[in-house]
Amino acid sequence: MVTSSLADDINLIAAWLSKEELADIGSFGVFDCVVLCGSQLLQQATALFRALEGSPSLTKVMVITGGIGHSTSGLYEAVSKHPIYYVLSEEIKGLPESRVFERILRRFFDLEKITSKGCKLLIEDRSTNCGSNAIETLRLLEASGISRPQSCAIIQDPTMMRRTVAGFEKVSNESTNKAFGESINTNFVACPVFVPQMVTDGHDLDFCVPNVEAKELWSKERFYELLSGEIPRLRDDSGGYGPAGKDFIVHVDIPMEVESAASRLQQALGSSRSM
Repeated sequence: MVTSSLADDINLIAAWLSKEELADIGSFGVFDCVVLCGSQLLQQATALFRALEGSPSLTKVMVITGGIGHSTSGLYEAVSKHPIYYVLSEEIKGLPESRVFERILRRFFDLEKITSKGCKLLIEDRSTNCGSNAIETLRLLEASGISRPQSCAIIQDPTMMRRTVAGFEKVSNESTNKAFGESINTNFVACPVFVPQMVTDGHDLDFCVPNVEAKELWSKERFYELLSGEIPRLRDDSGGYGPAGKDFIVHVDIPMEVESAASRLQQALGSSRSM
């Protein structure tokens, strides 16, 4: 038996982690920079590339970031199952996540049109986690002679969005662009593309995400693992990633209702095989 309250807890955690500040990447105006982070999901890349085809002046710089990490094998599998991108399945094996997205961009989208208004494409393929996405992206911008952006949209797997933005804020706050001697407070805007939600019929939980099929998402087990694993990482204590712990991210305030929901989810994961 799966209760509606469990679905409510999952949806509360998922919505909070998604940190949706911008639902439609094409609706903002112009960003100095847009960063697409590698993950096992393809919707984020597809949405960004389509938006740029329709509005090439959306950003001055697009950085695709991501090396080989815990989501890479899932990305290969997602490409192999995609109704269009599957043709790349063999040639992407062994590639960093950013290079997989680059292959998709060059093969299925109009890169010439995307860059027609001056948008510069940069590929960062060394980072292995959310923290190094931030470090390597800002290093790449500096190495490419690009001034620190004042506005930067972050596009990432919704379950990792809040931590990713906190990581970019941490790195940005601690460094200046040495090439320009600047100290600029970048406004990082979270754009998860969609917010994952679930529904229950009393016996099982199912994804309910408009315009996204369940087969294009994580497995349920992976989704629960991501949700329950993020809350301890975001805590600012000795075991978390905040300043009082590993110091990978800026301080994040976790609402009590999110902590309570995460505790109940963890209990459910430990006691229910039906999930």
